[in-house]
Amino acid sequence: MYSLFAWLITDIFPIDVSIASPLAGTDLLLCALFGGVISGIGSGLAIRYGGAMDGIEVMAVIFAKRAGVTVGTFVMVYNIILYIICGCVLQSWVLPLYSIVAYSAALKTVDFIVEGIDRARQSKVCNYCDRVAT
Repeated sequence: MYSLFAWLITDIFPIDVSIASPLAGTDLLLCALFGGVISGIGSGLAIRYGGAMDGIEVMAVIFAKRAGVTVGTFVMVYNIILYIICGCVLQSWVLPLYSIVAYSAALKTVDFIVEGIDRARQSKVCNYCDRVAT
């Protein structure tokens, strides 16, 4: 499906990506934040219901359970290492730093969708148990 839509967007219905974002205009910080939240919603929903967007998310689901970290944290650490390497190779830090901002927003969104609702319920139950026990 991805290949089909990529072909449609690039060859059949060319979309000019140099224009301003409808949500954030030309501000790179707002584009990074909105892009991260939108990406996090998509990735979080896919992971929550048993899918994955790419190979790193499959690894993240496996390692998150074994290492005791969240899926979003694992993906974020991987991407920060990747962006540091890209910054060193390109000798420019503007886009890698904006990408880190985007993935930070995606991390919080993924964690909220995958584990946030369950953690909120769990903390309420635990707080209730603590009050009852004391």
